[in-house]
Amino acid sequence: MKDHPILFNLINNHCSIPQIQSVLRKYKDINRKIIKIDGDNKESILGNLKQGYEESIIPIDDLYDLIRESEENGHQYIYYYKIKNSSHTKKYSNLKKITKDLFSSNGANKNFPNLLHLPQNFTWVDLRFTNGDNNGWTGKLYDKEERWKQISQKYLSNNLVKEYEKTIDRVVYVLKWLPSGLLELRISKTDSDSFKSRKSRLEAFWRKISPAIRKTEFEKWDLSNVRINLLEKRDNNSNIYILSGTKLKDLQKGVARFDPYLEDDDLFSAKARELAIDAYLNNNGYCNSLIVSFKADNSNRALDKNLRIIIGVYQTNEVLINSKIGSKEIDYVRKRLYEFD
Repeated sequence: MKDHPILFNLINNHCSIPQIQSVLRKYKDINRKIIKIDGDNKESILGNLKQGYEESIIPIDDLYDLIRESEENGHQYIYYYKIKNSSHTKKYSNLKKITKDLFSSNGANKNFPNLLHLPQNFTWVDLRFTNGDNNGWTGKLYDKEERWKQISQKYLSNNLVKEYEKTIDRVVYVLKWLPSGLLELRISKTDSDSFKSRKSRLEAFWRKISPAIRKTEFEKWDLSNVRINLLEKRDNNSNIYILSGTKLKDLQKGVARFDPYLEDDDLFSAKARELAIDAYLNNNGYCNSLIVSFKADNSNRALDKNLRIIIGVYQTNEVLINSKIGSKEIDYVRKRLYEFD
């Protein structure tokens, strides 16, 4: 019997029920007696998946793809970069050369994917062509984050005693190249994020990919126009998105933040907020950050539910997606960023 407890533990922790069911649905017609799509809860549905794998109906590659889909998309910061010179696009689409440049220095023969790996340090675990992208590819690294989590507290005499346990989580770094000349650096969100830690992780990411990816040949995709256009064109596109918060800066570098009472409410539901925001925009104000919720109803089935993102948290080329989603949702966000640029 096949036994991959780490693999199924990862699927349980990172994959949603619909994602697991999508794999089961793919193989249901092969053996309807064994492959069951539904269950009473996630545990039973995961059991259906495990049985399909143990009976050699579901290949392990499909389980790897399931993990990839869940941990590479969403609950992450995405940093967008555009290539400066289009003549360099071809060399970055050559995955064979990228692989050689990344790994020739230590002579490693990488056996990817290594998705069951709990890293001791910052290390590569995957590098592959991406299905559907003409000469596009995806790379992935894992690092670990150790932190102490309080699990109990009690009083002993005059002392308050708190008990902690050390937790170790994977930090996922995704490098995605699109042959249009766009480079995406994605870093998973953690409970201990700070401006300093995020800056440090991004710098470490660039150092890790520097043998193959020259930072000097890329520039940040400045999403300032996207934020301004989303604000100014909100009325004509109310069927596509709703705005739920923004941070604006005036010509004297004064900063104002606008939020509705409830986080999912329309930012412009109050006339006073609308007038104040328009006053900034009409006087050459700059939008530092914008919270956008794209509506599922008009996404042509790209979104299963409304998707909330933040464009510009600390950097102008940065997008934060808090929720766990899939690749089609990420593609939809990118499409809309292009559209409103």
